[in-house]
Amino acid sequence: EVWPDPQPLPNGLPPVMPFDFELLPLSLHDAVKDISDRMQCPPDYVAATYMIIAGSLIGRKVGIRPKRHDDWTVIPNLYGAMIGRPSLMKSPAMKEPLKFLVKLEIESKQEYAELMNEHEAATLVAEAKVKVCKQQIKKAVEESTDAMALAQGITKNLLEQPVRKRFLVNNSTVEKLGEILRDNPNGVTMFLDELVELLRTMDRDGHESDRGFYLTAWAGDSRYIYDRIGRGTTDIEAAIVSIIGSIQPGVISEYLQSAVNGGKGDDGMMPRFQMTVWPDAPTTWVNVDRYPNADAKSMANAALKRLHELTAFMVEAEQDHYERETIPYLRFDRQSQAAFDRWRHSLEIRLRDNSEHPAIESHLAKYRSLIPSLALIHHLLDGGTGPVAESATLKAIQWGEYLESHARRLYSSVTNSPAVAARLLAKRIQSGDLSTPFTQRDVSQKHWSGLDKSRTENAVDILLSVGWIEEREERTKGRPKVVYAVNPKIPVTAKQKNANEPSDTFDTDALKDIHEFEGG
Repeated sequence: EVWPDPQPLPNGLPPVMPFDFELLPLSLHDAVKDISDRMQCPPDYVAATYMIIAGSLIGRKVGIRPKRHDDWTVIPNLYGAMIGRPSLMKSPAMKEPLKFLVKLEIESKQEYAELMNEHEAATLVAEAKVKVCKQQIKKAVEESTDAMALAQGITKNLLEQPVRKRFLVNNSTVEKLGEILRDNPNGVTMFLDELVELLRTMDRDGHESDRGFYLTAWAGDSRYIYDRIGRGTTDIEAAIVSIIGSIQPGVISEYLQSAVNGGKGDDGMMPRFQMTVWPDAPTTWVNVDRYPNADAKSMANAALKRLHELTAFMVEAEQDHYERETIPYLRFDRQSQAAFDRWRHSLEIRLRDNSEHPAIESHLAKYRSLIPSLALIHHLLDGGTGPVAESATLKAIQWGEYLESHARRLYSSVTNSPAVAARLLAKRIQSGDLSTPFTQRDVSQKHWSGLDKSRTENAVDILLSVGWIEEREERTKGRPKVVYAVNPKIPVTAKQKNANEPSDTFDTDALKDIHEFEGG
């Protein structure tokens, strides 16, 4: 048989911008570099986690008003997803910055235990006083004197139970999370080693309200009230939760397919994950065994501590006099405002020219709040006070460019689904997971991630067009059976190749991003 030379596959995953350490505030620069170097992991995971934590510590203490005069206020609350296959050290990379919140959790737990001991002792005294007062009330009623005054004296002296300060949660129902937020109006950070657990929980029957809660908790500027039989009413002054989680490429692709095609996830949840990063996997590894950079860690922790202890007065934040409930805020300085206005003008034009896929358009629309949030976080992390400086805003805009490239990779499984599917099927052919000849049914019955019936059809069409496979008919007792033979010129994987064979002239690098999509 004469087979044509196979052609390169169309691009699946688009390239992403590599992380630039200049994106970081000076207070975090060395710490991110040290952690990523010692762990030999992409710095993207460490940096994004630090920025989300910083936003969580600021919470509702200070917001930013992106316009010169308008009262539109942005709370610097962020959701982030760290995408990559299991071997990329996502969880250890996230846990290093999270140690600061863990420390706060431990300290608050100890403080709460001490307060509870004092409260229990004081409660015993109060109960004894109540017992005496009840006797006095009974006597006052019998003598027709003012028993109400005595009763009111009791209620005024009832002791409130101490509240435990919370900073970090892992596995919590939304009802319990609501109780935590009721007592912690500045919000908490939710860390999920597997973000898919949260996404799947929201899709289960009986959890429909969970989605609404997290959609609201992202903005951080709204009250939320739970009314439940048995639990009663939970009145949350401000629903605000930051989310940090990791997820594998194939899993997030399946979720996005549902979201974009009108499934339960088609409600704007994924666009809220603005701090989503999907870096290229490192191609080299070096054994780094040294002590952590103590000075870098100390500098980063000092910056986070400033945010933890932050008050509006400390940073010269303004507050509306006509409405006491408004959040204290900063605005941009003159140069910073001009830079932001130029950036936003460009964004708004892009969102209106119908050149983007609706999924990308929806995601980029959330950058209206992302850039001001990052500018405020940069400003405060490096000790800024008063109006947000131009340098912080320019770095935030650079963050936006970097994150947009990662968002385009995130949505590529939807916006360029046939090409991604073709590369996934090509990988299965090269790895020997699929015999030749094969049928489309053979593929769909494997239940491989990213290769359902529809996408398998698209993948086959593309592989036919580039000469990877050839369609044939096999005679059967009934209708002829359509099968696909694999081009024998397709290169085998490196582990199967004979070391004495000459190198392939075909571009095998064209398949490297399949590993990213499949999670290995």
